[in-house]
Amino acid sequence: MARLGVQLAVLAYMTRVLGRDEFGHYTVALAVYVLVDAVADAGMGAAVLQRPEMPAAEVARCHRAARLAGLGAGLLAWALAPLVGLAAGEAECAPLLRVLGVAAVLRGGAAVPVALLVRDLRFVTAALVDTASAVARAAVVVALGSAGLGALAFAWGAVAEVLGQAVLGATFARVPRASPRGEAILPPVDVLRSGRRLATGAVLALAGARIERVLVARLLGAAAAGTYGFAHGLAFLAVERAGGSVGRVAMPIYGRLRHDREAAARAWLTATRWMGATLLPASLAVGILADPLLRAFADPRWWDAAPALRGLSVAAALAAAAGTPFTLWKATGRERMWRDWQGAALVLLVVGVALASRWGLAGVVAFMVLRAAAAAATSAIVSARMLGIRPAEHLRAVAPAVASAAVAAMAATAAMGTAPTAVAESLAGGVVFGGVFGACLVATDAGARRRVAATSLRGR
Repeated sequence: MARLGVQLAVLAYMTRVLGRDEFGHYTVALAVYVLVDAVADAGMGAAVLQRPEMPAAEVARCHRAARLAGLGAGLLAWALAPLVGLAAGEAECAPLLRVLGVAAVLRGGAAVPVALLVRDLRFVTAALVDTASAVARAAVVVALGSAGLGALAFAWGAVAEVLGQAVLGATFARVPRASPRGEAILPPVDVLRSGRRLATGAVLALAGARIERVLVARLLGAAAAGTYGFAHGLAFLAVERAGGSVGRVAMPIYGRLRHDREAAARAWLTATRWMGATLLPASLAVGILADPLLRAFADPRWWDAAPALRGLSVAAALAAAAGTPFTLWKATGRERMWRDWQGAALVLLVVGVALASRWGLAGVVAFMVLRAAAAAATSAIVSARMLGIRPAEHLRAVAPAVASAAVAAMAATAAMGTAPTAVAESLAGGVVFGGVFGACLVATDAGARRRVAATSLRGR
């Protein structure tokens, strides 16, 4: 939550420092950087998470491979920088991507230490590393932004964040030393193969999450890309940060339970219930309160982004309702299925955005909502069948999400009544939402405990 607050403060600061065109340039450069960043560790971080009992010598080799991959990713970012500027029609994107290439180099050194913290269930330490790195990023952004560097301030802020993760991760994680001379330099073939699939899937997934911004810049202009990038960043802020943290926690748990289908099913239902009941109503509330939120926290230049924010908040809510299906697939050795899924989704995304852009930015937002609905429903159903979860159990898991979303919607709608007191009223509504949400969770947890007790009695 601390990192989420820091990220929200940085986003609010960006709206006051950058204009639409500058924000659009940074959005395009960031969209390409996240693709390079996905291969900056060659999938070694996720491969370590998959294997709770990986020998120390193999971990050291994975760390070496990740650092080499990070160096290659940084060189790739530098080579792609001028081409990206030409492809997007915005030459200002090139220097931003070159700076972000430094972050890709550092990512290779940060991936395995951070993965070890999560794999060993040292979640408090991992959270402290993430929070301290986010604070370092915010400090750099504010300092350089105040000095007039514009979008470059945010690129160097990303470098500061990854540097903090690399330094603090290596400090707190017990990364084994490199293998002695004479032993293998790279990880085993099966680890490299798994890492390659995970890295490819990550590239496709991040392309699906970012490439529409490049397409919007190309088809509708940098100003439209800036509006879309700002609205998308605010709408998906809770889902990407808090949901990403849930996924990081869930992956080592799923990996340890990969041979216990019943226990994995219980863990997946728990993650689905908590993500849906918290992030779904929060995302909907952001959409309903789009106008007062923008007027309270954003520069007046961004107030007309409210329609895009309302639509994309619905897409974020649908993503939260799906839970952690892709984390489950990766952790249980189904990285090939995840990779193929992301590849098909990317093709449909490119075609859909190209067609929807005929109706302007509103058409693109509407398509993204439909895409999120289809992806959430399909991935959740596939995961439930994979674990042998009955439809009734799945419905009970999402029941708290439906109840809390209804209460959040009513509270946010009531807060729209008087604009000057919208924030205070929304906070009061949040208290009511919290009470209903807690009651729903207590009821579902009590029901789960009764079912477990009944099963054990029948076994006796």
